[in-house]
Amino acid sequence: MPFHRTSPQLLLLKKAGLALIIGGLTISSVQAQIGVVQEPKQAEQSGPSLEATQNWLVEKANAVRQATETFREMYRLSFSNCAMTYIETAYSPGPINDSHAINDLAELNGERISLYKDYRSERWLLVLPTLGGRAIVNYTQNPAPGGGVYRRSDDDIRIYFEDREMAERAKNAFQHAIRLCVKQRADKKAAEPARPKEIF
Repeated sequence: MPFHRTSPQLLLLKKAGLALIIGGLTISSVQAQIGVVQEPKQAEQSGPSLEATQNWLVEKANAVRQATETFREMYRLSFSNCAMTYIETAYSPGPINDSHAINDLAELNGERISLYKDYRSERWLLVLPTLGGRAIVNYTQNPAPGGGVYRRSDDDIRIYFEDREMAERAKNAFQHAIRLCVKQRADKKAAEPARPKEIF
């Protein structure tokens, strides 16, 4: 039921409001006086930093594998901010380096990362495709079978892991790193000064 202009309830409310104004009290100070404690807002959980994620991936992906008595493989993953390089080196007996490099993790399609078992080596391959299947991964083989350096552009990067569980964990880590690099690119673009509007 609405209050009448002269009702006792309305007069009490006015007095209470006037007391708060005169005393310079805020709602929070009144709450503190009567023992009401507000819960602090929790910071948004965004997960590990880009550097921490990349360090974890380097630790898990870098490996040396003695395939046979005379054949050894070394795998090295490295990052420079959002740029990534993955190098496979085969010693049989001399080194042959297969290098895969991409300038920005934001160019990878994190939603389409897949993994499958390589039955020849009994290991798991994590396949990181580019957005739109663009051939922007720089692949080099040095030395090439016929000598010199062989180069081509690929549309994915494939990284070996010893077991499926680790490959699944690495998939989650790569997806997180890609999201952070996408955000980094967007933040950088937003910080750029606006271009003057063209009149023609």
